[in-house]
Amino acid sequence: ANEEGWNNEMMWAHYGDKHKGVCIEIDEDILIRNLDNLSFDYKLENIDYSETGKKAYIVWNKGMDIESNITRFVDRSYKSLGYRKSGCWSTEDERRLMILNHDKQVFIPIGNAITALYLGTDFIFKYLPSIKSQIPNSIKLNRLIYQHFKFEKWDVN
Repeated sequence: ANEEGWNNEMMWAHYGDKHKGVCIEIDEDILIRNLDNLSFDYKLENIDYSETGKKAYIVWNKGMDIESNITRFVDRSYKSLGYRKSGCWSTEDERRLMILNHDKQVFIPIGNAITALYLGTDFIFKYLPSIKSQIPNSIKLNRLIYQHFKFEKWDVN
């Protein structure tokens, strides 16, 4: 995603609980190092907003067991299944993490990869003490203010 994902009005409107939520900024290099230390396959890629591309289909190989057939299908089709959206969503500039070939819940350690939090313009500030008590001082905490048709970030630390 772009460097200032917090500065996207549409993302706040769709995913930020109408500006009451929190945007988490993550250092992707640290996240990847964390993921590489775990025992599952993953993909972290940009979303394709084009309306064309390969469609997912299953070619069943009778000489393979069910798990092998499914694994092969996921390996061949993950992009068309999970990394494509209609072009009308292109302003999101989204990157998506997908865990592959794993059927159990996984914990993805992001704590040391978090670099900043951005509080939406309508964030309910009674929750601020709880948030501050859970994050180290190294994480930047910003409040978003909307003025002159753009967001500005104000330091809350």
